[in-house]
Amino acid sequence: MEEFPLLLSLGLLLVLSMACGKLANLIHAPRMVGYLIAGVIFGPSFAGVFSYERVHGEYSMLVDMSLAIIAFSIGGHLKLDTMQDALGRISSISLLQALTSTVFVLVIMYFTLPYLVAEDVYSGLPETALLAVAIILGAASAATAPATIMSLLKEYDAKGNFKNVLLGVMALGDVLTIIFYGFAITIAVTLMGEAGDIGLGEAMMKPVIKLGSAFAIGAVGGYILRQMLHYFEDETQVLPLILGAILISAGLSRWLEFSPLLTTMVLGLVVVNTIPQRKYSKEAGSYDAFLVIDRISEAIYGIFFLLAGAHIDFTLALQAGGIALVLTLARFAGKISGAFAGGVVSGSDVNVRRYLGLTLLPAAGVMVGLTLDASQTLDGENVRRLTDIMVSAVLGATLICEIITPFIIRYALRKAGAI
Repeated sequence: MEEFPLLLSLGLLLVLSMACGKLANLIHAPRMVGYLIAGVIFGPSFAGVFSYERVHGEYSMLVDMSLAIIAFSIGGHLKLDTMQDALGRISSISLLQALTSTVFVLVIMYFTLPYLVAEDVYSGLPETALLAVAIILGAASAATAPATIMSLLKEYDAKGNFKNVLLGVMALGDVLTIIFYGFAITIAVTLMGEAGDIGLGEAMMKPVIKLGSAFAIGAVGGYILRQMLHYFEDETQVLPLILGAILISAGLSRWLEFSPLLTTMVLGLVVVNTIPQRKYSKEAGSYDAFLVIDRISEAIYGIFFLLAGAHIDFTLALQAGGIALVLTLARFAGKISGAFAGGVVSGSDVNVRRYLGLTLLPAAGVMVGLTLDASQTLDGENVRRLTDIMVSAVLGATLICEIITPFIIRYALRKAGAI
């Protein structure tokens, strides 16, 4: 099929995502499911309206931009003075659910990978190769899918304590994931024998420096944006100003090989916690700096999830189907049990203990991104088949999650009284 011109393709991306989202609503499914199905149907795997080259090339910038805006919105929901009483509970739940997910996946994958991966794939590699893969999968499994959760919270207009705890756990959980991954990839490189002359101590400091630098960029950017907002009252000027700040922060962080997700999350966190009270809109229930972003959020979600669906390669996902299924079940068990344990330890209410874990099950951008980064880091001819299987397994797990978790989250939000 001949590729459409870029401008026409962008228009189709927006129209098809919104149309399929509306169709999903008509059958009482979340709009996000419609966006994903649109990506699968019109992506490279089927109709080919959006080609493989375009999805993985020119449109990569749209995915990065969408994730940066979503991360900024997450940071903007973390108003510390209103969450002060819940910070201890949020920290306990975040840490336990992230740790439990990592440990469950690491242990289960380590013991099952020898039976799920053909021996010729890793026969020429160090004996610790499968352990290295299990460590990477474990660290990446601590992640949630902020875009999925934020989209559903917005669609169903979730409110109350449960929503606030979920947002805090999600944000802190993804920060912990990035920290876990930084150490995991360092250990994996060492286990694969690719560390070279760099000492383990020096290698372990790299993720700490990168995370601190990403945080600093977001904090400085947030302070500058906060100062500039003093001089802009017109909403039509505030929107491009905020979008520019988000893209500059994310782009700078990406260029310096830090974490754009953490940078833009901190950007939003600093803005919402330092912005003048006169900028507060009681009618909207949020700061107008974030209200203007909220007005374009549905288009952002539509773009992100359609392209997420278009990224799914069914051939690769099916090749690692057994690993994907085990990975999904291990991660689900870790998230649910970890969130429950965190709720008990922190003395959270019964709804948080019972249902929060269910809302943390989605896995998409962060988990896939970290796994792709690992496959590029462990980029040798002898290890490529193993890393390809690792990436395929994560894509398969993502496919499972993106199909079933929107319905699970909706159920959990209703049972918890958030919608």
